[in-house]
Amino acid sequence: MPVNAPQEPLELSEAERLRAARRAEREEARHQKRELARIEREMRGPGPRWLLPAILGGLAVLALLVFAGYRVWAGTVVDNARLPFEESLEKADVRVMEHYAAADWGRVLELKRRAEDAKGSPLERARLYRQADQLLATTLVAARDASSKVEFVRKNFDLLYEKARAVDIGSLLPDMWAEVEEVRAKATATGATGEDSVGHYRRGVALLDIVSIDFPRIDELRRERAAFFEQSGDFSLADYSQSFPEEAKVVTGKIEAAAEAVRNRDWRAATGHFQAARRDLPAARERLRTARDNAAAAIAAFDQALATARGQGAPRDAQAAWLELGKSREGLDQIVAESRYLAAKEIADQGVVRVNEMLEQITTARNTLQQRLRQADEGFRAAAAETAFYTANLAEEWAQAVAAHEALTQALAKKEDIVSLLGYTDTLKARLDLVVARRNEMLAGLTATKARLETLLGNPLAKLLDLNLPKQNEAIFLVSREAQRAEERGDVAQAVAKYGEWAGLLEKALAEMEQLRKQTMDLAQSCATRAQQFQVGIDRFRSANRPTIEQLSRRVLELIRQENYRTALPLLARLDGLVPEQRFTFDRPGVVCDNREGLMWASDGKGAGCLEGRRVNWHEAFRWVGTLDFAGYRDWRLPTEDELRLIAQLAAAERNRAFPNSPVEVYWTGVPDTDVNRSLAVDIGASRTVVRQKGDLLSVRAVRSPR
Repeated sequence: MPVNAPQEPLELSEAERLRAARRAEREEARHQKRELARIEREMRGPGPRWLLPAILGGLAVLALLVFAGYRVWAGTVVDNARLPFEESLEKADVRVMEHYAAADWGRVLELKRRAEDAKGSPLERARLYRQADQLLATTLVAARDASSKVEFVRKNFDLLYEKARAVDIGSLLPDMWAEVEEVRAKATATGATGEDSVGHYRRGVALLDIVSIDFPRIDELRRERAAFFEQSGDFSLADYSQSFPEEAKVVTGKIEAAAEAVRNRDWRAATGHFQAARRDLPAARERLRTARDNAAAAIAAFDQALATARGQGAPRDAQAAWLELGKSREGLDQIVAESRYLAAKEIADQGVVRVNEMLEQITTARNTLQQRLRQADEGFRAAAAETAFYTANLAEEWAQAVAAHEALTQALAKKEDIVSLLGYTDTLKARLDLVVARRNEMLAGLTATKARLETLLGNPLAKLLDLNLPKQNEAIFLVSREAQRAEERGDVAQAVAKYGEWAGLLEKALAEMEQLRKQTMDLAQSCATRAQQFQVGIDRFRSANRPTIEQLSRRVLELIRQENYRTALPLLARLDGLVPEQRFTFDRPGVVCDNREGLMWASDGKGAGCLEGRRVNWHEAFRWVGTLDFAGYRDWRLPTEDELRLIAQLAAAERNRAFPNSPVEVYWTGVPDTDVNRSLAVDIGASRTVVRQKGDLLSVRAVRSPR
């Protein structure tokens, strides 16, 4: 866009004249200064007596002349500055300066006010006028320059604005267009400075410039969008979605995709989406028309079916069904008004089916009503014979059956339509079938529960409950009485519940009884086995407990024969504590007792009973063990080869537990060889007897055989 060429300012000749006036003022001031200096020199020179008064008079005249000259000079100085300023002010474009250079224009007016103030000196006032005149000239130039800039930017903005409006950018990008309109309003607002207007217009140009390159594609999109809405005509996507929601979503999705593409400034994609949506319109329009026609045809068929049913007496013989069908028909008009054509067709088709069913019911009712009424009455009379049972056990269900019978009786008295009578008959039959089925179910449940209870009572352990589990047996007895009383008063539901509770308590008690019996028998077997296996150990290490063990064993056996497990179990617990649990036990510190063999061994391989783990010859070992006083005993000896082999034959874990800190090596026995220089020893690792020289150094372990 062409830019206006800068204009030559009109004030250039005025500025020259102002400078000439200032030069004249400066020349006049220098002249007056020289005259005053001359007069002062003349007054200081010598003269006659009359000279002083003459001088004084001359000075007075001179003062008057100076004052008058000052006034003339002052007026001349001020006028020389004021007149050029006023002339410039008269010619200046005040409106342009007020709008485009408001701040500088305000300063010009302030200088003018101060210059017009008579309090200032002529030179000061003249200086203010000259400053105001200079500022006025620069302000006018700046204002005209700003006006040119505003005009240039405004023309650029207006050009882009009109193009954007031509392609209807406001409907495509409403947010951006609202911002452009806001910028335009601010740029032209009253009181906006030229700088503000330039800034706003530039902001608008920047906003529009972003999309200006795409104006051809935007115009293409606008035409395609207009074509889509023109082709849509009276076709409504909202109506289409009522009957074909999925298909409508496809078209709506393309329109939404176009809107999203517009937001992303992808104009080609937006145009493509509108083209695709426009291609879908003919098929959608045809589909909607077909659905509308099908709905109309189905409603017509429904109306025909209703007319046929009316002619066959349906309003009289099937009043309730006829009223319901009438409501369905009335609702169809609203559904069609809402463009829900598929739903309207479905309801109309269902209406035709229901009309046919109603006619079949009418025919069936006319043919079978009397027979079914008789069957319902007979069924109710048969059930009423057991009113006491139903009242006690199925009060709610029986009340519903009685209510159904009363409803049928009232319907007969009112002479209601035959279809309704048939419905009342079917309801009564259903209620009766329910109570009879529930009765049979309850009786079968009672029989099954009692059979389960009989099976549990047949368990041999049931006879032992009174002796072994008296509290559980008492609870079972109380529940059994409640069950029997409920059955006697005819409360089958309560009887089934109590018989079930009886069976549950009995089953739990039998399980506890079985556990008690098994625990008693297992512990008795364990005690008997260990007492027999460790009999030698008991005799040698626990001789004081032997009478108690024998007494408890006899008593426990007697109680088990009596099947009194509850009393036997605590005695077995005592017996279990007296009988050794394992072969090796640590009855005293430093020793381990072999309860199976009846031997007491020194345990710790580094203890006093093993000579602190030192190796010695056979003679030293023999003398050492003969004088050994250890663990309160003095009858210690060296073991035989058979006794040492017992240790060698133990599993490693058991040997380490019974004989800790003991190296697996060769140990002396107390048995000499036929050769007086040799003796028998046992290699623990190899579990065999060896012959060694008595002077060899071997390990030792003391043992004793209590009596």
